[in-house]
Amino acid sequence: MAGGSDIVARRVGRIAFGGVLIAGFAALAIQACLDACDALLKFSSDRPHVSHAARTIALTWLAAVVVGSVASRVTARLSLSRPPAWSFGTSLTVPTLGIALLSPLTLHALVVLPFGMVSGAVWEGFDQWVVVSLWITGVTHFVFAGTCASRVSRLAAGQPVRSLRSVIWITVGASCLPFVLLLAIPPIVVGLTALALLWVLRAIDKLVERERRELTRAALPPAILRPAATS
Repeated sequence: MAGGSDIVARRVGRIAFGGVLIAGFAALAIQACLDACDALLKFSSDRPHVSHAARTIALTWLAAVVVGSVASRVTARLSLSRPPAWSFGTSLTVPTLGIALLSPLTLHALVVLPFGMVSGAVWEGFDQWVVVSLWITGVTHFVFAGTCASRVSRLAAGQPVRSLRSVIWITVGASCLPFVLLLAIPPIVVGLTALALLWVLRAIDKLVERERRELTRAALPPAILRPAATS
């Protein structure tokens, strides 16, 4: 039994949404690496690579929503039909990866937002924070995102998964190396950020469970879905 075109469109939209988030994070990470290398090499630049990071983050989320919506609508108009399991795991893993990569920096931007409204210099300070954050805890960002994406992939496949608590502990553990000696600040910040994002991870879990039920119904024969009427 083929999946409905609306299901296909929804999955394509989610993949596009996640792809934009991944691209936005990659752009910030590359720029942060260039700035960090300049600092290590004592190379001064009048214009840092990471500038207006908060605006970049906001525009990335906006672009992800727009691109995802457009991709979904275009796919729906094409009335594509695919097997029920087509891109099921991918349509859940890709957006999870994008959300897990960009959400920590987004949360940090929201924290400084009230101060940025008072002083524009705060946003310049946030640009430096992004550079330092990605330089010191860059590996942690990838560990968190990779762990979340792997967990959702296994959940979509109906396989046993690690608890969300273990995801947080793994992430905090990754942040301890090699900068735990910095007054333990990286693990503390990472731990608080991960805890603040727990509701996002739980929402993704609920989405995966709902999609799995939908996939199960789509794979069942019509006779099972519509029991015969009793006389």
